[in-house]
Amino acid sequence: MSVGEKTPSDAENGEKNDLEKNLSKFSDALTGYAEMYNILCKPRTERLGSEQEQIVSVISELPFFKERFMTESELLDIANVITLLPKEAGETVMEYGDVGEHFYFVLMG
Repeated sequence: MSVGEKTPSDAENGEKNDLEKNLSKFSDALTGYAEMYNILCKPRTERLGSEQEQIVSVISELPFFKERFMTESELLDIANVITLLPKEAGETVMEYGDVGEHFYFVLMG
């Protein structure tokens, strides 16, 4: 190091490390989202057992299911019927007062 050359401060190094950690988490989340999307695009009857387990792993962490202390078997039953229902931006999924026939998860939007 030459005389007068600035070195990164501990705070700057800490911020860089935090940014790298956050970018890594974001990247992992995107990868997980892409994997889940690909699984849900498959017809239910063509999903592998390991893919059903991935769905269970994701939905078991959702507060709606977590707060109900659902068993692995119950979550697997749900995973076995989950299907992807793509909608265009602005397209109505349901309106106030509609009789519920389905349970929806909004992945994006």
